[in-house]
Amino acid sequence: MKRGKMAYQTNKKGLSTVVTTLIVILLVLVAIAVIWVVIRGVIERGTEQIGIGRFTIDMEIKSATYGDTPRTGTTTETINVAVTRNPGKGDLTGINFILEDSAGQIETIKKDETNYASNFPFNELQTKTFTLKPTIILPTEITKVSIAPIIKTESGKAQDLEVMSKSNVKPIIDTELPLIYEASLALVHVDDNGIETEFLSNPLPSQTLNKVGRYYLKIKFSDNVGLYWYYIGINKPIGTPLKNCDSLAKGISLSNPHLTYESPTKNDDCFFDVIEGDSGQIGYAINIYDTSNYIRGGSRTFTHNIMVPG
Repeated sequence: MKRGKMAYQTNKKGLSTVVTTLIVILLVLVAIAVIWVVIRGVIERGTEQIGIGRFTIDMEIKSATYGDTPRTGTTTETINVAVTRNPGKGDLTGINFILEDSAGQIETIKKDETNYASNFPFNELQTKTFTLKPTIILPTEITKVSIAPIIKTESGKAQDLEVMSKSNVKPIIDTELPLIYEASLALVHVDDNGIETEFLSNPLPSQTLNKVGRYYLKIKFSDNVGLYWYYIGINKPIGTPLKNCDSLAKGISLSNPHLTYESPTKNDDCFFDVIEGDSGQIGYAINIYDTSNYIRGGSRTFTHNIMVPG
């Protein structure tokens, strides 16, 4: 009996040792797993930060306004923010617009590939206008706007960056604000030898066309706002037999204030021939239309007198 009892106690002690060993091993494995989870998190965060550090996205606000176009002087419930993306690497997928009123109240509006697909992709050296409709702050009370880019990291996650540019918000209420900042127009005469002579119509008085031959239209203008389409209309000559110059409409989108458009010297869209004995006057107009409803917002007119000896 004693021998059997001793054997039982020995077996019990051996079993206890095995269980203890297994528990220790299990605890070690659990500890290793916990440590690995922590280390992996640190590594992933570090890798993410390294990836973010490789991006050099640079953006700035060119203008921020509220209100309607200068045609009416009325205000709307939207804010228009023109943003330029400068040279710099990074997969830009959106922008956080932070609006602030005079009391310090803040509203953030997110515009990205999903809810503002028309402005994305947003590449380097591009300028795009975002229309924001606040729901918390009244547009007329907003004084400042800031932008913070949203990028896609190397792991495919969206990452909000810090504020990159700030601007005051200005109202557009001056009905006398000129939409055309600068404009000039010339008719370019090209002789048989290819020599070009410009006949300016601005500033007035315009130069008289007095040479026989072919004339091409050359237009140069820039705007004062940067949010409009321009249509160039050429009136048919009055009382002259000029040919091949019907009315011309050309849409030009200027995304930046004072950005200049200049037509080619030889504009094949509009040319005409002057023959001996021609006389009279030809007129032109540069008209501005709002991009949203195409209501004319302003115009400049030009004329040329024609007097060619017979």
